[in-house]
Amino acid sequence: IRVDLSSHTDCHETQKHNQDLSNNRAQSCVDYIVSKGIDPSRIVAKGYGESQLKNECADYVTCGCEDENKQIDPNCQECTKDQHQANRRTELRLLPDE
Repeated sequence: IRVDLSSHTDCHETQKHNQDLSNNRAQSCVDYIVSKGIDPSRIVAKGYGESQLKNECADYVTCGCEDENKQIDPNCQECTKDQHQANRRTELRLLPDE
């Protein structure tokens, strides 16, 4: 079997920062699995940053309640820590051998 790893972040920080963070997170998982003796050709890993959120906690919506100009939206209801945590994850999926 092969393993597909997809790493994700929450909406804190910039999209570039989050993309880099998720790439590093995915690579850390690969490094760990390889250190346990698994052939790296059996691992597919990718970072998705904040592009595949599990909930509505996205930039300029509820992540900090600020717009691009640092103006606070009075109607904004900021996300909870649990909602942000749900978006910070690495998912593992088993793939059939090729």
